Amino acid sequence: MKTEGLLERVRKPELFRGEIGEDILIAPPKDSLGSKKLLIIGLGELAEFFPPQRMQLVGEILIWRQRLGVAHPFFAPTILDGASPNSPTGEVAEQVIGGFLRAAATDKVLRMRTPSPGQGVTALT
Repeated sequence: MKTEGLLERVRKPELFRGEIGEDILIAPPKDSLGSKKLLIIGLGELAEFFPPQRMQLVGEILIWRQRLGVAHPFFAPTILDGASPNSPTGEVAEQVIGGFLRAAATDKVLRMRTPSPGQGVTALT
């Protein structure tokens, strides 16, 4: 990833700590990544890591951040930075999708009753 050291600079205790639910949206320099935006979501302390609950939260955060104008988000079911060996990629992806779908259903109900900023998610990869 060509972020020119940006991730290392923000990943400090006084800046982005990676606490559960904490997220940061990065708009990388043009042509440095395959995407226009990169959303990083904190999972908290490894000692307190409960994959199903935490990964469902990631899916929920993803749907609410779509209000930033991302109609087709892509996600990588990979846990970095001291990952738990008990979190296989397939299980992580399944939990993220579960949280995403639950939040998408909530978003659909809200959009039927109230005006919502941004467009809804049209696809998830």
